[in-house]
Amino acid sequence: MEYIVFAKHLNFSRAAAELNMTQSTLSKHIAAIEGELGFDVVSRGRQLAFTEQGKELLASAQKVVQLYDSEIALIKGNDSRPVKLRCDGNFLMPFLASLHNVPFTFIEAISGESTITALQKGRADIDFNLDISINPSFGKKMTDSGIAVAPCLDLEMGILVPKESELAAKPSLVHEDLRGRSFTILGGAYFDDLSVFQQLLLGEDLALEFTIASVDGNIANLNFIDMGSSLFFFEKAALEAICRQRNDVVMFDSVDGVSLKAPTALFYLAENSNRNVRIFIDHARTYYASTAALR
Repeated sequence: MEYIVFAKHLNFSRAAAELNMTQSTLSKHIAAIEGELGFDVVSRGRQLAFTEQGKELLASAQKVVQLYDSEIALIKGNDSRPVKLRCDGNFLMPFLASLHNVPFTFIEAISGESTITALQKGRADIDFNLDISINPSFGKKMTDSGIAVAPCLDLEMGILVPKESELAAKPSLVHEDLRGRSFTILGGAYFDDLSVFQQLLLGEDLALEFTIASVDGNIANLNFIDMGSSLFFFEKAALEAICRQRNDVVMFDSVDGVSLKAPTALFYLAENSNRNVRIFIDHARTYYASTAALR
């Protein structure tokens, strides 16, 4: 629990105040956790920042706490159901750390299962994904399926370029560099959604082409496929990790000097009978509205 509170503030003094302990005591406790685990959970520079292992630890800690809360609720005879959340917990980590008294559990994404299918089958209550509803046809499809949309955060994105491409030698990309280019999409399950989304985000005038890589849609598989001359559009942090693994690709995170960002959203059935879904979504709307106001 101390680690989760610390993660919410990412500041020893503010977290210690909430925990009603001294800053030095909390610092020792976090250091003891690191000593027991054998890795640093935060990098201690001028500003504290989570290490990748620290992010993974927080996601695991949240799962344990939420499972504990859910089991206690059942023991007490409370039939409040946990929210089944399908997402990468790292993206929502600051928000989830601010969420109190709403039990939730993570649901593993199944290859080939779309957002609409996962929600309509009841396998997930809430799905975190790129906000494909910004496209009018997809927005109508969501509405017709009884799915509501809560705008979330903007993700920093990037474009992965093979070094054999002439684009790799450019200091930066401009809009016209992308005209007629081919982009790879991993797996076919989300091909329609992602191709329309990328065309809309990068420019509908560019006449982009899209190809399917015949591998599972896991981003880790990009470490092992031959991209040929195709480009790849994805979340910036993941592409940076790929660039550390491969020496035949480079990444650009802006076009025409403007950072690439993609809107994301929480999708849920408007008529979901689990009252905690509404509480979760209401809190998310307030949280992300206030976050946007601070930017």
